[in-house]
Amino acid sequence: MFCKKCGNKLSADEKFCTKCSEKTDFLKRSEINHKSTFKRWILVVAIICFSFCMVVGTLIYTYENTKSKSVIISADKVTIPGFIRYSGEENDLNFSILFPTDDPMIYNLDQGDVFIKGYQAHDIINLEEKKFVQYNIFFSENKKGKILSEESIKAYLTSYVDSKSGSSWGSLVEKEMITFKGLMAIEYTFSSEMHEEKIIHKGIVFIVDGIPIDLSVVYTYLTPESKVYYSNYIKSFAISYD
Repeated sequence: MFCKKCGNKLSADEKFCTKCSEKTDFLKRSEINHKSTFKRWILVVAIICFSFCMVVGTLIYTYENTKSKSVIISADKVTIPGFIRYSGEENDLNFSILFPTDDPMIYNLDQGDVFIKGYQAHDIINLEEKKFVQYNIFFSENKKGKILSEESIKAYLTSYVDSKSGSSWGSLVEKEMITFKGLMAIEYTFSSEMHEEKIIHKGIVFIVDGIPIDLSVVYTYLTPESKVYYSNYIKSFAISYD
């Protein structure tokens, strides 16, 4: 048995922790291992997200400072078991999407000319069997201007996927130029390996009002496809203006 407060090892007949000098709940070793596993996998997926940001932020494209045309994107009528609608605001864009929590982890990365904001939430299926899915949104803002012309948008999207997979030492499985809710977009899938576990990255990147947006899911190879709600996740995305 272990003290839940400080982790001190305790015998079965101890009523309080001598280290904390007070009564406390006990934690079995299996529970400690479970929590440790959770923290380790959270760290793994966080590293994946930040690694590609470091590379993408250094890429150089043609940016324009002219005013862009407002775009409103409506969410499709979809549901995901246990998910709720999360709303936020980035770069004057009011966005919403289905997330497995109303309190996602938020990351900020300022690389000088490029600022990246990430939202991340996990759907834990079975940690002991290493089955979980991470749902992500990334907004990228170049401080020199927005990506507005069709030529610049296409160049950015094409290079983005190669950079993202390359920075994770991944192997690109599929990359396809598509139309997503009326916008030029690239849908991609690539695999990587971390801590001897194969990880699948699947997502779509597009540009709204000159701002690149990446919606993606990251999951272990052991996770059943039936538990990865990629299609409904991206369909649930919406953007509006004040």
